[in-house]
Amino acid sequence: MQTMAKKSITRGRDVWRQELKELYAKLPKNYKQRLIEKYPEYDSLAGAELLRNFRNGVSRDIVLRRCLDEVAADYQSELEKQKQEPETPESGE
Repeated sequence: MQTMAKKSITRGRDVWRQELKELYAKLPKNYKQRLIEKYPEYDSLAGAELLRNFRNGVSRDIVLRRCLDEVAADYQSELEKQKQEPETPESGE
């Protein structure tokens, strides 16, 4: 009789935490405000708890992950637009 190999929960948890670090590096400092503006359903106590649990790595909410990915993508596109716009000198100097 063959024995089943033990599942490694730590590998999945470590991969998830690494992905979270990469995601939060892409987000602006006011990501909570932007998230609530775009998705008002997170503007509640339950939404705050979901966000806190997600941030701490307790929850793996895929819907919240997609929402944060969209906020990060919007922020990154704003940064790209700012880089592409030529700086105009202020008049009167």
